[in-house]
Amino acid sequence: MTALEILSTLEAYLKEQLKDYRVYDKDQRSFEVNVFSGALPKKMRDTNALTYYPAVYPITLGATDTTDGSSINVRVVIAVHDDGVANGHVELFNLVEKVRQILLKATIIDGRALINLPIKWETSLDTTWPIWQAWAEFTVDIQQHRTPTMGWFESGVKDEQKRYSRVYRSALSRR
Repeated sequence: MTALEILSTLEAYLKEQLKDYRVYDKDQRSFEVNVFSGALPKKMRDTNALTYYPAVYPITLGATDTTDGSSINVRVVIAVHDDGVANGHVELFNLVEKVRQILLKATIIDGRALINLPIKWETSLDTTWPIWQAWAEFTVDIQQHRTPTMGWFESGVKDEQKRYSRVYRSALSRR
């Protein structure tokens, strides 16, 4: 499974889990949660600033490959737009808790992605009113497709030994 497949799988899973969830603004207007993969879509000139919010989108931060396995570092960004002066953070934390519960119950997503604990949560100190942001970070284990090194090494050594034996015998026979 690749990083893009992980993002697509997480996007589909979060969309399904959040399809009935609503975020409310200061005027009690209801907004469906938008789920994207990788980033928010580019804002076009004719696009309203509120079009993409509230938003949840997984992104990859990198990966680690070791002899024991491979894992991808994932960040799920959560952002809401609320121009309420006093309570803008409330809907953010409600959505954070909802996403947190979804990720905690989803150890394996789509039979393909294993979410590892711990899941670390942060809010952005750089949050600028009226956009409120937080994120969760975790790793996802993925399969490795590697040639076993010992078998390759041993077969390579045997081939080299045969080649040197032929060269050595050939050199001896010329003497």
